[in-house]
Amino acid sequence: HEGFRAGLIDTLDERAEICRRMEHLKARDRHLLFLWYVEQRPTEEIARALRISRRQCFRRKSRAIRTLVQLGEPGQAA
Repeated sequence: HEGFRAGLIDTLDERAEICRRMEHLKARDRHLLFLWYVEQRPTEEIARALRISRRQCFRRKSRAIRTLVQLGEPGQAA
């Protein structure tokens, strides 16, 4: 069967919004989220790749996620 996979069209708006919000993050934080969620790398590997501690890895991830969420709140940068 050719064409879009089931559910793809339904999620395009959400995907576009996430991409828009990701542009507000530093490249290093985007890379961290990519390694964490897309490649699902272990924390130790991510920390080594970014040359930061595991603790910093968790902090940066939390801060990046918080930023992405806040960008969707009323009155935030568009």
